[in-house]
Amino acid sequence: MIVILTALEVEYLAVKKHLRNLRWHQLPAGTYVEIGHLEDEPQAQVVLAAIGMGTANAAALTERVIAEFAPAAVLFVGIAGGMRDWLALGDVVVANRIYAYQGGRIDQDRFQARPRAWDTNHRLLELARLVHRSKAWPGAKKKAAASIHFEPVAAGDVVLNSVTAPESDRLRLHYNDAVAVETESSGVALAAHLSESTPVVAIRGIGDRAGGGEGKFAEDAAGWPPTAAANAAAFAAGLVAAVYRQAAPRQGQGPIVDNSGAYIGMVDTGEGGKVKITQRVINGVRSNPVPAIIVFAVVIALLGWGTWGLFSPSAVDDQDSSSTTAAGTVGLLSVSDKSACGLRTDHTAICWGQSAEYLRPEGRFTSVATRNGIACGLREDGTATCWDSDGAHTTTGPSPTPRAEKEIPQPDPGARFTAVAAGCGVLRDGKVTCWDEDKKVHGDDGTDPAGTFSMVTASMYDAVCGIRTDATVYCWGDDDLTPPSGTFRTVSVGGYHACGLRTDDTVTCWGRNDRGQMVAPKGTFRAVSAGEEHSCGLRTDDTIACWGRRDRGATTSPEGTFAVLGLNTGGEYSCALREDGRAECWGQSGNIEAPADRLLVR
Repeated sequence: MIVILTALEVEYLAVKKHLRNLRWHQLPAGTYVEIGHLEDEPQAQVVLAAIGMGTANAAALTERVIAEFAPAAVLFVGIAGGMRDWLALGDVVVANRIYAYQGGRIDQDRFQARPRAWDTNHRLLELARLVHRSKAWPGAKKKAAASIHFEPVAAGDVVLNSVTAPESDRLRLHYNDAVAVETESSGVALAAHLSESTPVVAIRGIGDRAGGGEGKFAEDAAGWPPTAAANAAAFAAGLVAAVYRQAAPRQGQGPIVDNSGAYIGMVDTGEGGKVKITQRVINGVRSNPVPAIIVFAVVIALLGWGTWGLFSPSAVDDQDSSSTTAAGTVGLLSVSDKSACGLRTDHTAICWGQSAEYLRPEGRFTSVATRNGIACGLREDGTATCWDSDGAHTTTGPSPTPRAEKEIPQPDPGARFTAVAAGCGVLRDGKVTCWDEDKKVHGDDGTDPAGTFSMVTASMYDAVCGIRTDATVYCWGDDDLTPPSGTFRTVSVGGYHACGLRTDDTVTCWGRNDRGQMVAPKGTFRAVSAGEEHSCGLRTDDTIACWGRRDRGATTSPEGTFAVLGLNTGGEYSCALREDGRAECWGQSGNIEAPADRLLVR
């Protein structure tokens, strides 16, 4: 998810033209934002918010939006005043640095500047340069397309329309590389920095020249502010699309969008152990070099040199170890034959279904999967655990009675995963391991599949499918589930068929088709789920379409829009989450009733 912030209504409307399927969302303190998808990249989910003028407003509302959505990046889009003759009206400046230019101290009549500055996230800036060079934004190839510049921008709480004001002198003296000035970017940058260093970039169209006189009024009358806002919004749309197209890095690459706490690499100790290196570690070393050298020496003395080496991260960032689609929802909700499991907003796991009471595993989780009465979850630290999802008790008699415990296969407690299914998981090096022996490639006496993967899912019967890091699908355990060629984002295995979401956002199914469960409708989707004899998909307009067996209600999907579609493993019903986290289930679900808890949707 990407957040786009604007200050003025003209900027808000310019961005809104590039979005569709918008719906309102209210933040806890009352602020309303809109959530939709990018017109040219339907998989790209965008939050659009207006934060008003001034650095204080910008900082407060930016922090609220980041806290609510935890976005991959924040784009601040709008207009600014130009401070260079070579900048044409309507040009766009992508800020490679943001200055807060008003801070300082005054002694008598002397002003001493106390600069604050925030450099734009390197990966995000490089992707913006790629968009520019490729002309990959709406209207880029038109003759009248705006020129794009990568330069510093200054921000303060003064609307500058003078070349003789003290603020103008201050900018020329202390911030002479800034080419544009406005009144919010520094507040946005500060809030993002304080929110786990969320990547942020300011994209500003030149709507006037901050030079004073009658020029500004003439420029306003000529319609330059709306033109500049439209140009900035168009480039922002191109950048958002590029972020999502690059969101699933190839093997050996890190994620495009990175923050100061993001995974940079690992140091191998030579004994099978690895130490995580993040940008926050690098920043700490830079600011405290002497203590860092001492710590490094102690570690070397304890562990030995081994085979120390810094290498690239796996395809999935350690900071978000859940299995995710482009929409970021795989693993938030899972459906099996007798129960379903999801994550509460506090990241604890919850299961519900045909029994009265369920085991609630300890810890905070990033994803959950269930099948055949077994649920497995991926904890925030990358470890995995499994539990009984059929219910810890029966309901015979006036009060719940403990039933005989069943043996639940457990993963290696020392292993660290990036994705889990019920019985298998993807390790941080991309390899799949199955602790449930009947999920191995050749059954009980089999082995784990070769190659590296980004996700894996297991059916309620014998089949298991995974997405390799080259985006192809590999299945084992059922000879009738030979996957088609091509590249996929996600895969779901049902009763005796499977469905996958291709990288062009269409759905393809394979396997048994006695109930029409393979005949997916046309159109584009964000998620797909295969049940016992039916399948469902979450369209890019956030509505649900189901197909297959029609006599048990599984294909009668509820109306309205949804944020998450539960990944099915063979149940005769389906579940999904509304944007507010309410769960709804349909089909032959018996006495399965969705919980009252609000569940995690992103």
